[in-house]
Amino acid sequence: MPTVSTRSESRSSRGDKLYIDAGQNDYADTLAAPYSIRPYHQPLVSTPLDWKELRPTLDRWAFNMDTIASRLRRKGDLFKGVLDGKVAAINTRALLKHYL
Repeated sequence: MPTVSTRSESRSSRGDKLYIDAGQNDYADTLAAPYSIRPYHQPLVSTPLDWKELRPTLDRWAFNMDTIASRLRRKGDLFKGVLDGKVAAINTRALLKHYL
């Protein structure tokens, strides 16, 4: 939407518009907004997960345009409270458990 966003990389020419970096949605990039469609042979969806879903048998192909709506109905928006202090504390504990 040109009234609220821009692809201009220069800060001075952006003004108060949101910068959209289309290059961040490439296959090889690791950062994608929640629920954005990732370019690939099958359009996969960048999907927030519960910590208990992280396991070696996780099937990335299960998170696609055909399955995301039913997942949202079933689990709700797992990204919704990501900035909440309680959620942040839970995530910090889980990260420490998994990576230390």
